[in-house]
Amino acid sequence: MYDPEVYWEERLSKNFNLKGVGHQEFGKWYNYWLYKRKKTVLSQLLKKRFVVEKSVLDVGSGTGFFVNWYIRKGAKVSGIDISHTAVAKLRAEYPEARFERVDFSSSDYQPAQCYDIINIWDVVYHQVDDGAFVRLLENVDRALMEKGLFICTDIFNCALPFSPAPHVRFRNLEAYENILLPKGYKLKKICPLYNFLNRPFLHPGIPKAAYNLIAIPLFLADYFQKEPSSINLSVVLWEKSGA
Repeated sequence: MYDPEVYWEERLSKNFNLKGVGHQEFGKWYNYWLYKRKKTVLSQLLKKRFVVEKSVLDVGSGTGFFVNWYIRKGAKVSGIDISHTAVAKLRAEYPEARFERVDFSSSDYQPAQCYDIINIWDVVYHQVDDGAFVRLLENVDRALMEKGLFICTDIFNCALPFSPAPHVRFRNLEAYENILLPKGYKLKKICPLYNFLNRPFLHPGIPKAAYNLIAIPLFLADYFQKEPSSINLSVVLWEKSGA
């Protein structure tokens, strides 16, 4: 049975790098381009929105990829993760930020403050239990200030929720709207994250290292992708406007 704390502690203690938080089937080079694409899309989402001095809660901070991005933009960053390894290493690397080991899907979660931005990449779809999914979104609402922004990833364009692996459950936009719209959230933007990256193309017998050769072409192909995929990840930007 999938245990999030055990799963992520094991992954991050073995690989505290982009492969540890990224796509395990591919190497560091391919994962570098996966994360470069994330940075590109995040910049598009927050274009013309100033993050300087904004308070940001990064949920599932992992190796600190997004912590680093927001700090460089001048934001005041707090991070939470379920992994002891992640929290210990992040506290050492980013002393200017605040980190806690927290299960953000817990009904016991109490935010230290309310934030301008809640940033959640590749976390929500690891909530395979529907109750945990609901609690996570309720905790977002609890921790986000009015007019605050909520960013998250999923396969929002899929027809129905589905679980391709024990640790994953993808949900469509309707599943989020059922919870967030009654709370007064407005969908401000949806951007395709991947269409060509993040999924296998080559024959299973071909070494995974071969993907390193096509990582850049796939990155460029995704750059020109305009519509959310029904089989791959997108990113949404919600604004909390009040019920």
